[in-house]
Amino acid sequence: MEMDAEYQTDWNPECTLLICAFNNTPKFRQVVADCGTIVSKEWIVECNQEKKLVAIEPYLIHVGKPWRRVLQIKKPLH
Repeated sequence: MEMDAEYQTDWNPECTLLICAFNNTPKFRQVVADCGTIVSKEWIVECNQEKKLVAIEPYLIHVGKPWRRVLQIKKPLH
């Protein structure tokens, strides 16, 4: 997918966000219970229109564990 996004059919440990069209569905409740982060579908629409990640805060429905994957760069010891 564009912008390095990867679609998953079901919520799993590899997922970082749930893009939510409807609240209080079984998947919504599963993600909340797993402390996942949920955003409205308007966030992904806006990102697509802007061709970049836009600020997520206005679109947050449920704030869970950090959603961005961070690369750990190890510095050599001298």
